Amino acid sequence: MVENANKLVFFIDELDRCRPIFAIEMLECIKHYFEDDRIIFVMSVNKSQLIHTITKYYGNEFNSSLYLNKFFDVSIQLPQVDTTEYFRRLDISCNSVSWIKKFAAELQKYYKLSLRDTTNYFQKICLIHKKYCGKIEACRLLAIFLPILCILDIIDITQKNRIFSGNGFDIVGKIIEENESMRKYIIKLMGKQEDIEENYKVSIEELRKVYKLTFIDDNNYGNYESYIDIPADFKNDCLRICNNV
Repeated sequence: MVENANKLVFFIDELDRCRPIFAIEMLECIKHYFEDDRIIFVMSVNKSQLIHTITKYYGNEFNSSLYLNKFFDVSIQLPQVDTTEYFRRLDISCNSVSWIKKFAAELQKYYKLSLRDTTNYFQKICLIHKKYCGKIEACRLLAIFLPILCILDIIDITQKNRIFSGNGFDIVGKIIEENESMRKYIIKLMGKQEDIEENYKVSIEELRKVYKLTFIDDNNYGNYESYIDIPADFKNDCLRICNNV
């Protein structure tokens, strides 16, 4: 069956994210078809970023805005995305009383994730919560480590690997210290009631011991006594849950 059409429409997305030379070559290529009314180009771009790309290629003295305007007959600025509604519709909202989701929401703001990265991060956290909710509730340590490990998988895989290698408690400690709900959680987790600096210091040192036992000493817990139960295979649990979603 042969279809007849009067128009040919090309959709070009995220040209602003391409290498400058590729973006310029693409623009120079499509301009040769502008005289043909049967061909339409629809471009979805961050116009400010594309202007920056053009300036980077031609230099600061070049009028990038004027150059770019020659390629657009109509420009439409899309409204800001309502992220709350967006995540709700995808069923990956982390506005929850669940600790792991609460920490994920806090870390998303802490690292200022893009919408794309936030979507990937929240999807993973929600899948983990759905699949391992009972295990996470039984092992409250997982609620603090899993959101950290999952976000570092997006932000900095080297730091994630340092944590698993047993040389990364400084990373964990810094993240907890700079995020209020995680800080309060650690204090309560270690059996302290009052949210004061002294209790936090004692609690984070206790967590350091737990980290050493689980990520460094190969589960050699011995007679260690704590306010929390440490699973016999905590490190592997973290790795397996982060990967098996």
